[in-house]
Amino acid sequence: MTELDAAGITEPALRAAYTECRRINAQYGRTFFLATRLLPSRTRPFAHALYGFARMADELVDNPAPGTDPAFALGEVARRVGQVFDGGTPSDPVLTALADTVRRHDLDRDLFDAFLRSMAMDLKITE
Repeated sequence: MTELDAAGITEPALRAAYTECRRINAQYGRTFFLATRLLPSRTRPFAHALYGFARMADELVDNPAPGTDPAFALGEVARRVGQVFDGGTPSDPVLTALADTVRRHDLDRDLFDAFLRSMAMDLKITE
């Protein structure tokens, strides 16, 4: 894939992780996906990784699997994001791509913590 080559993503498992994020973005975020075409090809995989992560959290909140507790599932994602910022790489492909994106671009953990808090707020319906 030209975008992955342009971004310097060469390791096969990492390429597969970014490819999965791109697939998620193309499937669920059609407008955003088209907008990523305006980005330089070397930056697109990182936008797809961020979208994949946001979509993962959003799906847990808006479309939880039957019999699951969305608050618990979101807490697990938060825990795994903590692993990313502690230097780990979770096995989930979306989080694998996220970990690489975070490290390459020195992204601030506070941004992800704030996002996950906002997702948790969606679980509390007050009206």
